[in-house]
Amino acid sequence: MNHRSKRFLIEDEDIDMVQIKTIRFDDLVQKYSITEIDKILIDIEGSEYEILKDIDLKKIKINSILFEYKHFDGYLKTGNKLEEILRKFEENNYKTAKVDEENMIAVKN
Repeated sequence: MNHRSKRFLIEDEDIDMVQIKTIRFDDLVQKYSITEIDKILIDIEGSEYEILKDIDLKKIKINSILFEYKHFDGYLKTGNKLEEILRKFEENNYKTAKVDEENMIAVKN
């Protein structure tokens, strides 16, 4: 995502590249034997779809999930990917609602 086109005045010299180790959500849950999460916030600059798609809502109970939705299908675009995730929430007994023009919340019934 090109942050210079956003509302912030960011130049190349303002950006540091840092390598970090990552872990898949399912692996994290399994590693620490997590069975329930009260609230999770997902705002990862356009990769929310990949994370939400990967979460197995039948294996773990997450009471509420707040996530940025505005980049699901590209920069400032929503479409099939958002619809897929909303169906996934519905199939797993979650109610969804827009919080504002960027974020949605899914709450377990």
